[in-house]
Amino acid sequence: MVLNPLLIANFAKRSLRKTKTDKKDARTIAKFLMENREEISQLSVSQDLQDLRDLAPERESISHLISATKVEIKRVLRTTFPGLESVGDLFTRSRLRFLQEYPSARRVKVAKLKNLVKVLNQPQVGNKLSFSVEDILRAARSSIATVSPAKEVILQGKIATGAISRPASLFEN
Repeated sequence: MVLNPLLIANFAKRSLRKTKTDKKDARTIAKFLMENREEISQLSVSQDLQDLRDLAPERESISHLISATKVEIKRVLRTTFPGLESVGDLFTRSRLRFLQEYPSARRVKVAKLKNLVKVLNQPQVGNKLSFSVEDILRAARSSIATVSPAKEVILQGKIATGAISRPASLFEN
């Protein structure tokens, strides 16, 4: 337990004895704890509440960061791979892993089929894929994407930050 040393010092001043040794200090702290048991248990509960008050805005801030990152990813994808949003959820781990490797329609079109399959079929946790490699290839071939290697790098960087692919882990025990 952590206590404010000033509380102990003020408590010790009430005593007539002014000698100061480690043994007597320990006894003074023990007496303080015994006499203030109720207040101290309330202090520890209030510390838990304070911790929650500190965590709540942090969690809110991270949620806003995740939302802003998702908006930025969608904005960049409208240039590098328009139409991909119609092929299932963009923000599953498997889709983000795929976009990390193939951030544009151009890169999907020139990729070998076996490489696309390999990236999509990596072991995953959660829901099964709601799209296939053929769905993505079809979207890439019919896409009116702009070729922009810079935006591909930007997209890969946003995904690599990891905040949107693992937000729950920030608040797990």
